[in-house]
Amino acid sequence: MRSLSRFNDLKKGRKRTPPEGWVTWQQAGETRKKRMDRRSFLAKSAAFLMGGLFGSRIPVSAEIFPPVAHPPRIALIIDDIGFNLRRAKLFLESDIPITFSVLPRVCWSVESALALHAHGHEIMLHQPMEPFDTEVDPGPGAIFVDDRPECIHQVVAENIATLPHVVGVNNHMGSRYTQQPKKMGQALDVVRNRGLFFVDSMTTGHSTAYDCARQMGVSSKRRDLFLDTQQDVSSVIRQMKRLQHRARKHGSAIGIGHPRPDTAEGIMRFLETPESRDVAFVYISQLF
Repeated sequence: MRSLSRFNDLKKGRKRTPPEGWVTWQQAGETRKKRMDRRSFLAKSAAFLMGGLFGSRIPVSAEIFPPVAHPPRIALIIDDIGFNLRRAKLFLESDIPITFSVLPRVCWSVESALALHAHGHEIMLHQPMEPFDTEVDPGPGAIFVDDRPECIHQVVAENIATLPHVVGVNNHMGSRYTQQPKKMGQALDVVRNRGLFFVDSMTTGHSTAYDCARQMGVSSKRRDLFLDTQQDVSSVIRQMKRLQHRARKHGSAIGIGHPRPDTAEGIMRFLETPESRDVAFVYISQLF
């Protein structure tokens, strides 16, 4: 009977007053909208307040602040640190983040790691590995394909332990060693157990190091370009421009250079060009 009465009222154009305590759909909708507006206001206010107190690292929802895309990023590694601290310090004048890869057990290894880290830069172990050229000595702390697994574990572990502030590892030489997946796995066991990342220097196009690291769950990257294969300032600038182009295309790029005056000057000269304004320089660890 109630539904029939309501039908007759609607048919005759009458407006029915809801019983006391009932809420119409329109009123319920308005109430929900007010609640949502109030919640949105409180969320925005809280985000603003927390941002003011703790800085911009406090995460807020994408609804409040839409995500901002990263600019193209370049990470520079300077290899072969440890023989000459004065040359390493040439790169400090560039005033950009640089990751320095330090050779183990040479005259200025520890001092270089300490000094460069004190300036706020990132330190890696530049792990020597066997090259194909048997007349080339990879240096102290090297590992070879004929070494027993326990020997490889011990050498790499000791190299890491002797250098302060190490956050990652890349290979020094290693054109022969990095082509051996089994041997790379033995070296990467230590890297993984220490919670470090690995960068394949790509000293050979047949390197298996990057793929091995990925399969083992080790955070890994590989080098895009060498900056100073030709040792003059103009060549370094050209390589930096190529690196910038690669970063813009792929989102990031890794360049490896060496502690030479021409390399340091070439990097600083590139920083004066318009191309340098389109990219952000970061440490290697910031690419993971």
